[in-house]
Amino acid sequence: MKIVSDILATWVAIVAAITSGWFALWEYHSNSRADRVKTTIGFSDVFRSDSYMPARAALSQYGAQHANELFAKSAMGDEHLSLYVIDTINKEGLAKDISVVIGFFDELHACSCGKACDTELSVRLFGRDSRLFFANFYPYIAQQRIKLRNNEYGLGVEYFAKSYGGRYGACN
Repeated sequence: MKIVSDILATWVAIVAAITSGWFALWEYHSNSRADRVKTTIGFSDVFRSDSYMPARAALSQYGAQHANELFAKSAMGDEHLSLYVIDTINKEGLAKDISVVIGFFDELHACSCGKACDTELSVRLFGRDSRLFFANFYPYIAQQRIKLRNNEYGLGVEYFAKSYGGRYGACN
């Protein structure tokens, strides 16, 4: 009887250890995701803060003022649109504002791909903004990639724009 009881006690201890280990991992994962969500929401607060609003407002104003011309140029083809976008950005001095927004999305991308932010929530919170930004300023981004010899320039905004459309899944 003692042998059976020892064997049974050993198995109970093994099952308890496995169960408690699984529970600890589940608890860690839950807390870890909560921390990632908090960090992501912090990015949302930053994006809507006074430090980013002037750049975002200037770029929104660009879109509103040039919507008809952008639409007309896009109907003429990518080359006409690209020349118009780049020329307008240079004339209106929007390069600094674009760099501010690009920097934000690059930081968010690094945070999400580094698992410090919640990627799914990041896409949901910033996907629409990044998609609109990327669509409006892609010719400039492409030009800067060539000029700076840096294919990663604007990668963050591109990632979130395409993820919002369902084209990306994992970080790249």
